[in-house]
Amino acid sequence: MKLSLELERDWDYTLRAFEAYRELPPHKRYRALTKLFEKICPWIERGIQAAVLNHFVLVQTESIIGTLFGKVSQREALPKSCILFLHWAESHVGRVVAKGIVACSVVKQTPGEPSAEFCDRFNRLPRLDRTIMYMYMVEKCSITEVSESTDSPYPHVLHSVPRLWAQLKGQDKEVAIPREWKIPRLDDEARLMNL
Repeated sequence: MKLSLELERDWDYTLRAFEAYRELPPHKRYRALTKLFEKICPWIERGIQAAVLNHFVLVQTESIIGTLFGKVSQREALPKSCILFLHWAESHVGRVVAKGIVACSVVKQTPGEPSAEFCDRFNRLPRLDRTIMYMYMVEKCSITEVSESTDSPYPHVLHSVPRLWAQLKGQDKEVAIPREWKIPRLDDEARLMNL
């Protein structure tokens, strides 16, 4: 994978900021944490985003950022390559998903993020079902766009969305998900299926 010069330069600045932080006496490091966070956080977010998009999983981003930043701030050194750092962040997300968000979550729910319980139900779906629902709900794609992108027949996607939504919703009367997501309207989908 060829990195852009801008990314390489950004990682170099991040490494220098981390090394400056590590050179401080331990009793002065807490004052430098904000600057370190500003440099490291975008890289952690990139690693999380890679995991989300590569595996179509849902996570509580803020909780993972806090956990990973805590781990980073205690390290002796960072990898010289940003690719290795991103893989490290992505692998942490994979471990959180495997254990279950509910088991790993330190907060009940961060505003603007799905609940841990919803994430766990979503992440237990088979990959194709996660892909369909991620594209439909998060990316707000139409049934036709999801069908074309996943190479799934239109009727399959059309029937899958309401079935998967009912499965994700479970017994909950209301589901806490980000406002900007598209919530499947079962009545609308049912009407489409009867056409």
